[in-house]
Amino acid sequence: MNHSHILNQYMCGHLIVSASRYAPYQEASKNVHRSRRISTIFDLPETQLTRRGHVFYGDELKTIPSLYETEEVPADDKVIVARFFGGSGTWLIAELDPETGTAFGCCSLGLGFQEWGYVSLLELESLNIHNGLVIIERDLDFTPIRLCDIQR
Repeated sequence: MNHSHILNQYMCGHLIVSASRYAPYQEASKNVHRSRRISTIFDLPETQLTRRGHVFYGDELKTIPSLYETEEVPADDKVIVARFFGGSGTWLIAELDPETGTAFGCCSLGLGFQEWGYVSLLELESLNIHNGLVIIERDLDFTPIRLCDIQR
C-alpha cells in the first residue's frame, strides 16, 4: 500500500489527516465537533457506517498496544488484536497510534505473500470501491491471538 499521501498532511485538531483523502473528516470536525478538539480516531464520524452496519473502530482498538510498544517481540509472537478484511485484502493489527490512525501489522493483499508494515486505518475505513461493492470490514468475531497461532 502506498503511503506517499503522508507527505502532504495538515493538522485537524490533534489528528493528522491527508488533505486529499480526508476532506470529509476535516469538514465533520469543523461542524460536528465545534465545541471540542478531535484527539483520536474514535472521535471521527465513519464514512461507511451505513454500508458496514457496525462501527469500524471497535472497543478492542482502545486497548491495543501503542506503536513500537511490541518492537522487541518477535514477529511470530506478536499478538494480533484486530482483523480487517475486504476484497482479497486482510490486515492483522498489532499496534496502533489512536491520534493519527496509523496501525502496524501484517498485511496480505491476496498476492501470495504477507508483509509487516504500517497502514492508515482512516484510509481503510473510507475505502469505497465499485460504489460500495467492496468496503473494508472489521472482523467482529476476532479474538486476540499470536500471529504464529493464526498461520497454523
